[in-house]
Amino acid sequence: METGVVEEVRGGVVEARHRVHAVVVDAAGAVLGCMGDPEWPCTLRSAAKPLQALPAVRDGVVERYDLAARHVAVACGSHEGTPAHAAAVAEVIARAGLSLADLRPRGVHPPLAPGAARALALAGRMPTVLEHNCSGNHALMLLRESMLGRDPAAYLDPDGPAQADATEAVELACGSELVIAGDRCGMRAYSLPLRNAALGYLRLAGQGMPDPFAEAARGVAGAMREAPEMVAGPGSFDSLANALPHVVAKRGALGVFCCASAQTGHGGALKVEDGSFEAMEIAALHLLEAVAGPLGEAFDPWRERPIRDGDGAPVGVWSHTFPVL
Repeated sequence: METGVVEEVRGGVVEARHRVHAVVVDAAGAVLGCMGDPEWPCTLRSAAKPLQALPAVRDGVVERYDLAARHVAVACGSHEGTPAHAAAVAEVIARAGLSLADLRPRGVHPPLAPGAARALALAGRMPTVLEHNCSGNHALMLLRESMLGRDPAAYLDPDGPAQADATEAVELACGSELVIAGDRCGMRAYSLPLRNAALGYLRLAGQGMPDPFAEAARGVAGAMREAPEMVAGPGSFDSLANALPHVVAKRGALGVFCCASAQTGHGGALKVEDGSFEAMEIAALHLLEAVAGPLGEAFDPWRERPIRDGDGAPVGVWSHTFPVL
């Protein structure tokens, strides 16, 4: 099957071309549609976060520490570091009497939301671990380690029980053996075929998640839908996708996007070969429509997306050619 293609065009000249592989599956894992190779190797990166949250939700962390939907959703997201996101993460670790020193995502960085980064700089404040886009993911894992009486300081140990449990959840949800590597934030990174990533998200959405994670999947998906702005940020593609009825969705670094609809019974996953973030979002709109059906005007900014200069003036266009999924 021919791959999808997203092009960057200036002055009528194709400046860059990004090849896209994508697949749509049903609850049995059967391929309903694809472009490119449905078995293309896909490293989930942050798209693994909702699946990594399954052990904590299964084991009762939500009930033990009286967590709200926003706390679970921020643990499933790559949040933009706004004050609301930082506050939610701080609340999570405080519930178990943990401190910021216990939270150790690698590579502290300014908030991803430009307004939040600007406000922090104007206030003369340095970013902390709370603004790290993966801090919620780390905080929920820390909470589970504390509840189970295990050493929270070892939660990032690649051979430790916390990482092993998260890996087991991803493997079981996706029905695939995983190639294990390291992610930028210190968590494990998992590679698997696109078709299995799509199946994992369909199971997360409520279609056939195996025990012992079936009930936990309902909790995770419900939290992402109830507090979608915590998955990324207001107006972001991920948050708008999770605000759709019956949909769960998440991007991953270097051109990965996974989504599913419990209503249609379809799951989808895509990978942009060269990792382009912009090309991923354009392709993600096409995949999300194939999985969940027609989308509303909130997604219009991704339909006709100009290339802009530093002052915001259009200087080119994004174009695409996608086989029917």
